[in-house]
Amino acid sequence: VRAITPGRWTDPTPCTEWDLRALVDHLVYETLWVPDLVEGATLAQVGSRYEGDRLGDDPIGAWGAAKAAAADGVRSSGLDVAVHTSGGELTADEYLTQMLFDASIHGWDVAQSIGVEHTIPDDVAQDLHAWFAPRAAGWVEAGILAPPVEVPGNADPTTHLIALSGRNPAVLSRASPTRCGHWSCIDRMPRLTLGSRKWIGFNCAWQSVMCRNDTLPKGAMSYSPRWAVAASASA
Repeated sequence: VRAITPGRWTDPTPCTEWDLRALVDHLVYETLWVPDLVEGATLAQVGSRYEGDRLGDDPIGAWGAAKAAAADGVRSSGLDVAVHTSGGELTADEYLTQMLFDASIHGWDVAQSIGVEHTIPDDVAQDLHAWFAPRAAGWVEAGILAPPVEVPGNADPTTHLIALSGRNPAVLSRASPTRCGHWSCIDRMPRLTLGSRKWIGFNCAWQSVMCRNDTLPKGAMSYSPRWAVAASASA
């Protein structure tokens, strides 16, 4: 996120429905909820607190502030509370794993959009792969994300994680655009953490805006397609 320059905020991203500003807004919105939810707050108690313009004139600053507040909230919480979400109660561990997955995948999305190198730390990618692997088939069957993309067995952990999530890790560059393979794409999937905008976008199922590896005609412009303390360095 810190690498996004002023002229890039309307650039497209791996999800055809969000430009770069909208993707960062999604990250900020999800992250703002963390301190409340890990303290056991209900959705009704939080209400519309985080609706409205979250980025203002300083999107990067808004992301930094939200991320710092979330990290502080996690550190100060006993993490032994039930986390209330619109999909039901989750353990804090499950909720934060989902958020880490979201932030890690979307960090990759941002990097693809602005054309910078980005690798998820190997231990994080491996842990997330192990967490997501038993869930992937169910999400595919439900039409939430595209089937995993095949990659060489000796590929690095980031590549395996991105491929398992249904994205084609061989894309995305503007010279080689891909079509979003997610059935409903970000804003149509039920989000697990609330708001009048009850849709979550990275894993979109708990989010998964995933991409197929089928390409568009040359010159076409479309894009392949959500936190925890450990994800701070990823975005």
